Amino acid sequence: MNQCKLPDNVFIARVLPDGVKANFSGGVARVRAVPGQRIRLVANDVAYKDFGFEGQEVKAAPKVTLTANCDSNASVLESIKGAGKR
Repeated sequence: MNQCKLPDNVFIARVLPDGVKANFSGGVARVRAVPGQRIRLVANDVAYKDFGFEGQEVKAAPKVTLTANCDSNASVLESIKGAGKR
């Protein structure tokens, strides 16, 4: 769930520890993960190289909700505005 005032393509879902990642489309990202792995919402470092974001890790399950919350850190919004898309 994107609670930031940023487009969904700023974020990706990454499976830990192997690093498999998926882009969001229509607010949904699909990744394959096995029990015991964790999933984290992170910045799309391919499109936005100067922007950093890491959400909390969640246990892999058939459906999980990852939330991008930038309100707790105003500098997140400023850093993405300054970085721009690459």
